[in-house]
Amino acid sequence: MTRRDGKHVRQWNDADELPPRPDPATGEPRVPFVSSAYTGSAVAPDAADTGAGEPPTPPDGEAPALAWSRNDRQVLMWTGIATVGFGILFFTVIQGLSFDWMSYWWTWLSLAVVAAAVVWRNAGDTISAGADWVRYRDKWVKTYDLTSAKVRTWGPILKLELRDTGGRKVSIHLSDLNDDPYVFDLVHNGILHSIVAGNALTNSTLHQILGVPRRPERD
Repeated sequence: MTRRDGKHVRQWNDADELPPRPDPATGEPRVPFVSSAYTGSAVAPDAADTGAGEPPTPPDGEAPALAWSRNDRQVLMWTGIATVGFGILFFTVIQGLSFDWMSYWWTWLSLAVVAAAVVWRNAGDTISAGADWVRYRDKWVKTYDLTSAKVRTWGPILKLELRDTGGRKVSIHLSDLNDDPYVFDLVHNGILHSIVAGNALTNSTLHQILGVPRRPERD
């Protein structure tokens, strides 16, 4: 298996070989710095240097956030474009594949309003991660208790979909995950443990994009 940079992905066949889980309170030992192959960051970030502004509030009963980031202009741009594109397709289909609707100003106004509303809804997005959890918007999961980890595509946007044993689920724009290398590393280590030490379901796109190994064969 290869990562996006073409390098070999290490295989773990035993949970004892996995990188250690960080302490929820201190974040030590630091999870492995793997994000360089995916985010382009050349230097492992320190917990004190990550995030902007006040740390987000952790989920109820969970340890403090160790890393976080807010917003992503590229995602907002593509979200707006995708919304307008879907609207154009929608109006064209309901008009019997006719483009006559384009001559009406109110249809363009409707598209603009909807696109602006969708972009505004996503403008305040925050992703944060603790030693063993990740939160995106108002959803969160325990990263070491995942039952499923998959990457889905929505037009030009890639989304990481995670589900945990508590029945929680979250769908994260990968570009938001890539915003902060420490967030990426924390989530990546949890996914790795959930696959090798647990029994998390995955898909091929996850392995291709994040470079995590497939589940080891068990007797």
